Amino acid sequence: MAQGNIYRPIYPGTTTPKMCGSATAGSSAKFAKEDHVHPNPFGSFLTTNRFSLDNISLNSGAGTWGNITITKSGWTPIAVSGVITEAASSGGTGGTYLTYQKWIINGNTFQYSVRNTGTGTIKVRIVCDILYYRN
Repeated sequence: MAQGNIYRPIYPGTTTPKMCGSATAGSSAKFAKEDHVHPNPFGSFLTTNRFSLDNISLNSGAGTWGNITITKSGWTPIAVSGVITEAASSGGTGGTYLTYQKWIINGNTFQYSVRNTGTGTIKVRIVCDILYYRN
């Protein structure tokens, strides 16, 4: 060891790990413990809600479109997932149908379009999951 070198101990950090943010190399002289845990940002910033529109009756070859209001106070819808078209809950009849053109409009409305591609009258329900982030 060269004369004059002074070695200082390095101490572990004692504060809660930071949440997501801008990437930086950091400036602390302390080290992190291997069992530290960062808070989960998704639990407080993302959520889902399920919406449905039931008993849509369609004659053979007919189509329709409509809107489902998806307002959730303090949240903004960002994606539609899990959209299904199925037999209606009350007196629904199976059939051949095509669901298409699903999107969010005006920030609070889910718009859908469905067409009966079969030969008989059908009654269906549209169900969708909306993903939101906190305002």
